[in-house]
Amino acid sequence: MNRVLWAAATATVALAVAGCGGGQIPGHGTPAANATTQAGGAPKPSAGAGSTPAPGGSGTTVSGESASVGKATIPLAGVTKASKDGDYLCLTLADDTGCSLEVIDIGATKRSGGSVSDPAPGQPNGWWWGSDAPSCGAGETAGPIARSTVVDKGFRKVGPKTAVYAQWQVSCQNADLDFDPRVWWLPTSKIAFREHSTADGAAAAVDHILAGVTFGS
Repeated sequence: MNRVLWAAATATVALAVAGCGGGQIPGHGTPAANATTQAGGAPKPSAGAGSTPAPGGSGTTVSGESASVGKATIPLAGVTKASKDGDYLCLTLADDTGCSLEVIDIGATKRSGGSVSDPAPGQPNGWWWGSDAPSCGAGETAGPIARSTVVDKGFRKVGPKTAVYAQWQVSCQNADLDFDPRVWWLPTSKIAFREHSTADGAAAAVDHILAGVTFGS
């Protein structure tokens, strides 16, 4: 099955070279005050700090061996491009485009007025946490979803913590946009991890990154 990558912030900066691919925050919820939305579920940020990143927004280069989101510290082994925008982190693996792994502090984003809602692993559209109806693709390629099916659910480790986990098969009216997202949700920490990747071996690489996540007190 072909898969497409959606990312919450498109302005990303490579660790070695500039340019982490484009996308959006898929999701559901109510737009923040003074925010507007555009096709595909990408809320444009309001003026307040911590607003949900929008396509074309400015990200901050992530360098070094790790990056932090809330109390989570994520190792960057195998990551070739990385960008952080407020409480959102975009990581791109070798031979991939866009955000191979997204990390977002849902709690902090909500407190700052961002239009995100809690992921719902196990629910048909539980991978979608933005502000409008779920869709396939982004921008001009965005189109309706035909079906979203949970194919795996349960609990998986993220570092020392146990996350609520699920994987979906999402069928789009345009079959070229079909994709298989995975989500790890920490409901107490309010931090979510999502994989939307097209690269060979990306799933194993993402699993390796998540195994190395640590948490501060």
